[in-house]
Amino acid sequence: MEEKLLLVKYQDNFADNFTSYAYGKIISKKAHVKYFYENCPKNRENFENIMSDFNLRCDYISKNRAEQVTKNALKNKKIHLNGNFKRKKQYVDECIFNLNDIDLISADIMNDFKFSNSDFLINFDILEEINNTNSIGLYINSNDKPDYNYINRALKRLNKYLKQPKLFIFANKDFNINSKLFLDYKKISIDDYREEFYLLKNCKHKIILNTQKSYSAGFWASILNQKSYHYIVYDKNIKTKKMNSNWLKV
Repeated sequence: MEEKLLLVKYQDNFADNFTSYAYGKIISKKAHVKYFYENCPKNRENFENIMSDFNLRCDYISKNRAEQVTKNALKNKKIHLNGNFKRKKQYVDECIFNLNDIDLISADIMNDFKFSNSDFLINFDILEEINNTNSIGLYINSNDKPDYNYINRALKRLNKYLKQPKLFIFANKDFNINSKLFLDYKKISIDDYREEFYLLKNCKHKIILNTQKSYSAGFWASILNQKSYHYIVYDKNIKTKKMNSNWLKV
């Protein structure tokens, strides 16, 4: 009997790779199949370089085997995750994690996404400020056009819950904030994506942008540092089941 395999697709950035990897592990458990990446030298090298500071555990299969996997379906088997997430395809190409599937993110996945070291940290003054204030983290990818009305609604909502909140916007140095925001902010521009994500993750509260390039960084930074007293704001246009009370729909 032919062994059923699950192929996980490479993504362009580490946060989207988190999503595909997480779904790979989740689906492999649900369907009792093994998950792999294609052993394409260029893509594998790029992936391993991007993800080298995390604890991901990956196996690889040949290009021919990968192509065969993508053409086949999991025969006579539908995979049911939470709620409406169903699939028959044998490859994982998701780069946006569905909020309805949050409780499927197991402890072993969370452990895989921990930094193996923090040698890249150099901006300890910023980290100290983040840790010692009611910090709000907001990640904006320079390729996205953020909805400033949504950001201001999120800030006003958080301001009701937080004493002396401080907003930290993580964005490229060439990115201009083209709107007046409800709270004063500190713009953080760091070339090293690892340090940027580490600082974003350490912000106590988060605003997640519902945009293609910004979502994953905000989402995973929220998940990996969430505590019951940390508030996370997400877009009301994302259809979800009932979330925990510290997740605020705006």
